[in-house]
Amino acid sequence: MSQGHFIITGTSRGIGRRLAELLLERGDYVHGISRGPVGELERYERYLHKRFDLSEVDELKPLLDDIVGRIDTADTNMVCLINNAAVLEPLKHAEHCSAKELNRSLQTSLLAPMVLSSRFLKLTESFTARRKIINISSGSGTSPIPGMSAYCSAKAGINMFTRCIGME
Repeated sequence: MSQGHFIITGTSRGIGRRLAELLLERGDYVHGISRGPVGELERYERYLHKRFDLSEVDELKPLLDDIVGRIDTADTNMVCLINNAAVLEPLKHAEHCSAKELNRSLQTSLLAPMVLSSRFLKLTESFTARRKIINISSGSGTSPIPGMSAYCSAKAGINMFTRCIGME
């Protein structure tokens, strides 16, 4: 039986990339989602990459449907969604942020994880394998930082969303 299937957003760099490497090295399957290329990750046999801009929230349902549809549920002991991707921009005081900048930031960093989590729960409700959702947050979700109002607000929102779905 395979170790598990992990759907990870933001695998092109940083925490998402390193997490994908660690999971692949121990034999898990990783379904990565990122805007950019992932380079060395594609050398792993158990890595499947979807190049996708998470701010396109209307297309998240078919994206996740496709990924979950590829999982062999008979040979899986866990399916996990890791919402890691986020954007820091806009990095300026709120009065200098455009609606377009704020919209893109919140769609990527807050709305996309909410939509992906909701769809993941729906698609996997009949799975016998253990299901998990991990939402990566930051101290910025509890401590305000001047010039990072959109990012801090998104992380605070993810914190509350995670608590709510945990109780549900």
